Parts: sequence; C-alpha cells; structure tokens
Amino acid sequence: MADSLGIERTYWSRFEKGRQGLSDSVAALLTVRYGVTLDFIMLGKWDKLPLDLAEKMRALPPE
Repeated sequence: MADSLGIERTYWSRFEKGRQGLSDSVAALLTVRYGVTLDFIMLGKWDKLPLDLAEKMRALPPE
C-alpha cells in the first residue's frame, strides 16, 4: 500500500498499527487513488462510497 501511494513503508506501518493517524495529504492520496471518500476514511461511513466500490469492499474476506 505504501509503495502504491508513494509514501514511506514505516509511515504506513505505524498507521496500520494505530500508532499514527493519517495526514491530510495521505488521506487525499487515498481518495484520489482508490475512489474512497473522506467520510469513509475518517468516520467509517459507507453511505457516500460509489456503489460498485462499496460492493467490492464488502465482498472482501475479513482480516
């Protein structure tokens, strides 16, 4: 994920482990690159995601 966003792997690792929040610039990269909304990234709201993206994400197996 870090490589696809062009950010440091250590930054993404700290985010995944809950040790660091997302910066505005990384949140913006996620919205542009993957079509997710800031509501989804910051608040976990699915209702404003594009329908096709929401369906694909719901079909993913849980981690």
